[in-house]
Amino acid sequence: MILLRLYPLLVWRRQVQVRTARLVSSVRG
Repeated sequence: MILLRLYPLLVWRRQVQVRTARLVSSVRG
């Protein structure tokens, strides 16, 4: 049951990481 509550948080964190990675790459590129 806890996993169901944590899963959206993990997905959100993954999206934030991908977004920041793209932002950094675009700034560096």
